[in-house]
Formats: sequence, structure tokens, C-alpha cells
Amino acid sequence: GKTQSDGGRHIWEKRLFLMLTLVRASIQMLIHLGCLEASFLRRALGGGVFRVELFQICHLVLHLNERLGTSPPGGRTPPATAELRALLHDVLLLLGTFTLGSRGNAEILRWRWGEHPTMLHRLSALPFRYFCQPRLRLVLLPTLVCACLRDEHNIRILSERLSPAHLVRFLREEQAANAPTEPPLAASLIADPSELPIVSMDFRLAARLPPAEWRAALEFFESASVPPESKQGKQHPERRSQRHATGLKIAT
Repeated sequence: GKTQSDGGRHIWEKRLFLMLTLVRASIQMLIHLGCLEASFLRRALGGGVFRVELFQICHLVLHLNERLGTSPPGGRTPPATAELRALLHDVLLLLGTFTLGSRGNAEILRWRWGEHPTMLHRLSALPFRYFCQPRLRLVLLPTLVCACLRDEHNIRILSERLSPAHLVRFLREEQAANAPTEPPLAASLIADPSELPIVSMDFRLAARLPPAEWRAALEFFESASVPPESKQGKQHPERRSQRHATGLKIAT
């Protein structure tokens, strides 16, 4: 009866928690690798099947968060839910490092996963707290900046759901807060860890976008937030094409 059902659910949640913990540790190791040599990470993950696998993982994490990432009202947050939310944040940190300065890597954010929207659409549809709470804005907005910087396709798709003015406001706030002279590491190893996670994450903008690039980024998004008159007329239908042999689709 009910006891048997509760016991089965408890086992399922425990297994899910362990699986998420292992996936999160793998993502954190990739982030730490990116801190040591970002260009190597972009080349390694951006080649062939690895890029597709990263795309699948990111969409799966977003999908699980949409279905399981909400805490019950008035109740405690289950460990698996908290771990899933933390995994989403780590995936966003990895995506920022992975896409910065690489049009090929940033392209995966406009691929479609089956009938689901593009990753850019899903990121812009995250709960409102990711756009208003300071701690969560630092999780999401730097990755959107990295993924859309100097990429006309990505910024156009993002603009369908989120005005570039939000990114302009965020960049101005970060500039006003005084950028660090030395960019912090996105992930730092914890000394003598006794359990996972083995790294400490830094979600500040400077950990994904070097302060030397902030001015150019601000100019790009300021320009994108005021589209030329030639773009205000006829709307072009979104074109989609098959991507690889996996059935992926890309919005252009």
C-alpha cells in the first residue's frame, strides 16, 4: 500500500541523487579543466560527437529541472531536487566557458532537442527569480552574455524572449561594481575534500568573461537592444535544417 509506495519512491530519489552527484562531479571537472586551459576545453568538447553529447546533457538537465526542479510548497527541498538545481547551475557555468569566442560551440544553443525549443529559448524561460535575484542572475546572465556575444544568430533568437536591454543593464551594474584586476577562477579545488563536490564554484561575471572584454560586450548588446529600422519591418520565417544524423534541428 502506501508504505510500499513511499519506500519505492525513497529508493528512486536516492538513486537519482547519486546519479546527479556523479554527473555534477564530471561537469565540475570539465569546468576546472576550462580554468586551466579554456581553449583546450573548447576544442575538445567542440569536436564532433562530444559537442552533440554536451548538447544532449544540457537539454536533459534543463528538461529534468522543468519537471522535477520545483520544491513542494511549504515543505523541505528533497536532496535530489537540490542536487538537480545545483547541477543546472554548474551546467550554465560550463556553457559560458564553452561558448565564449566560439561561434561553432555557441551554435548548440540554437539546436532543437526533438520537439523542444532551442536551449536559448529554454534558458530565457527559466523561473523569474533567475532574472531578479542577484545570486541567480550571476548564475544565468553571464552565460547568456558569453553565448550571444558577437553572434547575430544567437542574439536574434534570444531577443524573441528576452530583451538585450536586460544584459546591457547587467553589464553596466557589473562595471559599476568595479571589475577585479585578476579574473577569478570559475572552479577552485577544495583542499583535502572528504566528499563531493571537490571544487568550489565562482559564478561571477569575471569568471566567465574577462573584464578586458566588458566594454566591447556592452557596446555589442547596446547595439543589439536598438535594432536598425531595416529589421523592424517584415519578419523572416524561422528556417530549420536537419543537423547530423541524430535528428537535431537548428534555428537560424
